[in-house]
Amino acid sequence: MNKQNPILLYLGIGLVVFALGSKFDLIPNFGPVSIPSVVVIDDSIKPNDPDILAICEDISDIIRNSSSSDKQTDIANLSGVYMEIANLIDMDEEVVTNTQQVRSSHIIAAKLLRINLAGKYDGLADESNKLFSRVLGNDDVALDDTKRQQAVKAFKYLSWALQKGV
Repeated sequence: MNKQNPILLYLGIGLVVFALGSKFDLIPNFGPVSIPSVVVIDDSIKPNDPDILAICEDISDIIRNSSSSDKQTDIANLSGVYMEIANLIDMDEEVVTNTQQVRSSHIIAAKLLRINLAGKYDGLADESNKLFSRVLGNDDVALDDTKRQQAVKAFKYLSWALQKGV
């Protein structure tokens, strides 16, 4: 197994259990999930750096200016998964060990959730990548304590920016 991408394995296993779980009674069925009509924005994770804040505001504007009828659901789900990835990176030092894995998990999050973003949020991918580059840098390096906290912040900032745009 490729040791550089264990997060893909864990996310893949999670998806299989999620996708097949109800079919084979692997996970309980709690009924339909209701997406809140009002998104609660946690301003405690708002970036202090003016350059990072400007990128986050651009991301919020992209969401705000989208006419997608799926916006509320897409953003609630995507924002939530980015916060969960931030928590995973913060708590575990064995699953995500380098910046390449951080970028990979950021890029595939919507695909794993089966959120179709194509044509809905023009420029979101570019601005999100810009945010990760600004917070985390562009080098592929191991996550020491500093880089790990930068990765956590990048995901939290992205989650915050998405929520602000709804």
